[in-house]
Amino acid sequence: MSSARSGYDSLVRRKKKGAVKLEAMPGLRSFHHLENEHGLILRQVEIFEEALSRLHYEGKPRLGENLKRLNRVLTFFESHLPKVFKIEGGVFFPFVRRHVPKLEAATRMLEEDHRRIRGQLKTFEAWLGRYQKACQKGSEGYPARRLRETGAYLACFLKTHLEAEKATVCRTVHAELYPEEKALLRSQMKEGQKNASIPRGRLRK
Repeated sequence: MSSARSGYDSLVRRKKKGAVKLEAMPGLRSFHHLENEHGLILRQVEIFEEALSRLHYEGKPRLGENLKRLNRVLTFFESHLPKVFKIEGGVFFPFVRRHVPKLEAATRMLEEDHRRIRGQLKTFEAWLGRYQKACQKGSEGYPARRLRETGAYLACFLKTHLEAEKATVCRTVHAELYPEEKALLRSQMKEGQKNASIPRGRLRK
């Protein structure tokens, strides 16, 4: 057991049972902002999937409109995912590994997911460009199929990644970090948030 963990154990044992209400501690919502970002990303994934479906079934009559939808979602992904990944990889996951060592493997896996998601995003963007060029020539068949396949894979990967993070890391952090640890995480993530420059205005209070 680490010296930091031993210190927290001693402090908690000195408190009277029931004296500390975790829901009232300032550190409890230490990564509330990050979880809100996850919710925003999931909503954009839904819009992304709908746009892909519309592109396939509505065809040329609404081609321009559906391409605009896809490009708006890509703009969101390009502006938000790097910032979220920076906070997670630079602050959140390292903190979790120090304070909850059993989550080492899970956080490493999630960081590897970040690399793969970046790659899949680039792959989709490349096929979107090829598809748009093929549409101008009237030969969009194969690019359209590859666009649907890479888009479906990207959407599935993002949803699976976020669900895995929620079910393993976030749930354990909520349940097992002591109030003092949550307060420290809150402070560190607030600083990381500033450095990553995630727009705060879009998040619910």
